[in-house]
Amino acid sequence: MELRVLRYFLAVARTGTLTAAAAQLNVTQPALSRQLKLLETELGVQLINREHKPVTLTPEGIYLVKQAEDMIAIADKTVTNLQSKEAIAGVITIGAAETVMFNHVIQAISKLQRDYPNVTITLISGSTTDLLTRLNQGELDFLFALDFTQKASYDYLDFPGADVRGVFINRHHPLANEPAITAEQLTQYPVAISRQSSFNDSLVEELGLKASQLNIRMKYNLIGNARM
Repeated sequence: MELRVLRYFLAVARTGTLTAAAAQLNVTQPALSRQLKLLETELGVQLINREHKPVTLTPEGIYLVKQAEDMIAIADKTVTNLQSKEAIAGVITIGAAETVMFNHVIQAISKLQRDYPNVTITLISGSTTDLLTRLNQGELDFLFALDFTQKASYDYLDFPGADVRGVFINRHHPLANEPAITAEQLTQYPVAISRQSSFNDSLVEELGLKASQLNIRMKYNLIGNARM
């Protein structure tokens, strides 16, 4: 697969029409259509339902969109870093869990940008499970993770400090005014918990509970939407 053709495919996926994509790419519509058909032939699958207006993607096309975005992002980042010859410059991509402990990284980023203003930071928030996949695929330069049990496989630094675990509850909940929530109280109400396996391990270690003892109604990877 050529990156050029993947860019063509993404343009069609984003605009919804061959005409708009061709205009955006500054190519003729027949040439664009021919390139997409060659891509489908190469992959052996149909990517676009052309009879729909605007065009729609097949399940295979939907899958390729995400993969193409990742491949092009890595390629663009590589080109940017290679072309930065006059000074220390380029793009550093950091994946991070959502935690106040990220302040340690913020301080390092602040110093880096003062010393090397041509360096750009791309920050991606997510769960450790998702971000570790990105790190292994070369999409991240650094991973800031909590409860990370696979350190032996990587170069790493331990940061000082610790997160405090807690429970978000509605202000009108019967337990809202309690100074602390016990393990026994947690088993009496429906809960949403992190889907990371390390969180389940910590339930056993810190609370003496197994996930099977909880009335779990939802699992999430980031706390923001789950809290709402």
